[in-house]
Amino acid sequence: MKQRVNLQYSIDIDELPTETKRLFLSAHKFINDSLSIISETSNNRDTLLTVETLNTIDQIRTSMMNADYILADVQNIIRGYLSYVSSENTEDTNADEQAIPGQMHQDIDFDDLEKKLQLFQSNFENENDPVASQELQD
Repeated sequence: MKQRVNLQYSIDIDELPTETKRLFLSAHKFINDSLSIISETSNNRDTLLTVETLNTIDQIRTSMMNADYILADVQNIIRGYLSYVSSENTEDTNADEQAIPGQMHQDIDFDDLEKKLQLFQSNFENENDPVASQELQD
């Protein structure tokens, strides 16, 4: 089996769809090659129990393995892209929240608020009650 190496390089994000498609089509080619070899082998041989068939199977498996490696790369690229898009959307949401300071996540003293509401209600009722209003003025 051949030795594999990992490469890392950068491309412009606008080129990502084209590069991903190129890799995907490369995997497709390896799979089609495997299928062609299988069809040819099964149609042209009376018996499969030969050294030649053993070598052919090795060739098929190598081709399928190459397709699998490429598809794993494509899968990682897509996963990374979706993560990037998701984090970009999260950053936009966080920026929107920070644009209005003090409006979110503010601690509220409900006891104080309730006292103020009761005082307001009491004052409102006294203003609308002519007897209570007269008593307050005297």
